[in-house]
Amino acid sequence: MKVFVTGVDGYIGVMMVPLLQRHGHEVVALDTGYYRDGCLYNGIDDFPNVHRRDLRHLKEGDLEGVDAVVHLAELSNDPLGQHNPEITRGINHQASVRLAKLAKQGGAKRFIYASSCSVYGAGNNDIKTEESPVNPQTTYAECKVMVERDVSAMADDDFSPTFLRNATAFGPSPRMRFDIVLNNLAGLAWTDKAIRMNGDGSAYRPLVHILDISDAVACALDAPRRRFITRSSMSARTATIIASRKSPRSSRRSSRAAPSNSDRPVPITAATASASRRSGKCSVSLASGMRRSGPYSSTPCSRRST
Repeated sequence: MKVFVTGVDGYIGVMMVPLLQRHGHEVVALDTGYYRDGCLYNGIDDFPNVHRRDLRHLKEGDLEGVDAVVHLAELSNDPLGQHNPEITRGINHQASVRLAKLAKQGGAKRFIYASSCSVYGAGNNDIKTEESPVNPQTTYAECKVMVERDVSAMADDDFSPTFLRNATAFGPSPRMRFDIVLNNLAGLAWTDKAIRMNGDGSAYRPLVHILDISDAVACALDAPRRRFITRSSMSARTATIIASRKSPRSSRRSSRAAPSNSDRPVPITAATASASRRSGKCSVSLASGMRRSGPYSSTPCSRRST
């Protein structure tokens, strides 16, 4: 399958691309290149040429001939998103929806979007599922909800959107992020020999390793394509892929609405790489995930670009 992947030089993208290639996919890579000179450690062999383009500057025809799109490229956290909400909406919402339109016009059958568990807002003691109401608290989270809403409306017999509401990611990457909670705690433990907690320690935070996120995307690409909208809430406790079968009318409904019986989520069988994937469970624990770096070479972390 020819897969157009955005944000390939990011924290998750740089790990995901080699995994998709090992699954046999031909990857067309896109990234602005803002972070291409910042590498924590050596790079990965067999990385494709990267097209250096701003997501907002893609044109008709740029996605001709691709079978699927995996969309990662956005302003990627709440503080950055709040710095200039107008710019955030232009990139994270408007450019993402336009990308989906270009993908559909170009003949792509699948659109996999890296959404976020932040769409649920402040949690309580209830476990959140794909049926839980959304309550975004930041511009970043609001954009995730709006992209799900607008791209859902495009679903038909020839175009299947998938939204992965990922928990907070963790784990080593050449494009390392130390601003996210577990990576931050591990970095402080290594450099300061102390773990600093903000709060009383009672807060709960769902987490998922970046390799499990990457595997979930590979599973979504391999799954039988039907006329559905797929939503999955991903954490280290579960990585089950859930689909909501939608009629054209109901697919346009606000994601805040409670689903009817005919819209209730049902499991999708997906081709998986291991027994843990077939059981719908993540394979990387918190402890092992912080030690796991993946198949890296001694080559520099530079990227060929066009």
